[in-house]
Amino acid sequence: MGISRQCASKWVNRFKQVGDLGLQDRSSAPDHHPSATVTDIVVQIEAMRRTRK
Repeated sequence: MGISRQCASKWVNRFKQVGDLGLQDRSSAPDHHPSATVTDIVVQIEAMRRTRK
């Protein structure tokens, strides 16, 4: 098959639980970012980068 047993098992289990939708590509990005920078600060940093380069 060209993939590890662990990977194949993961896909089989997804198919059993969800069906065809379980085989769709999924993002590897986490759903939750507990240590993410506060949005207000991100906006300020972006503004400073644009003006001060």
